[in-house]
Amino acid sequence: MIQLKNYINETIGIHCEVSPLSKDVLNQLPIYLRNAYGWYELLMLNKKFVIAYAETDDEFTIAAIDTQLANIEERINQPIILCVDEMEAYNRKRLIEKKRAFIVPFKQLYIPYVFIDFTEYR
Repeated sequence: MIQLKNYINETIGIHCEVSPLSKDVLNQLPIYLRNAYGWYELLMLNKKFVIAYAETDDEFTIAAIDTQLANIEERINQPIILCVDEMEAYNRKRLIEKKRAFIVPFKQLYIPYVFIDFTEYR
């Protein structure tokens, strides 16, 4: 998660803090989702977000991810940002079409909650 914090700080110049999600909030999540993602809290622009971290987008389809995260957002009443180390461009496009916030460090950052859409080109 230090990589995520540094990416946000260096790329768009916004100071943020990342910490493990509290046990109170974590206990509200279904067990299979508690284990499917790493769960963190992100404090950015004086707003709290929940980070659902996965190494790849292989475990679930984009439709399933969107449904899961939408249900959790309703349950915990906090916006969720999907963070994935590797994700294909077509899956990132699908997440944008669904207005689902995500971060792929050093590739793309899309957070519609705070009107941020940043893509790195090399």
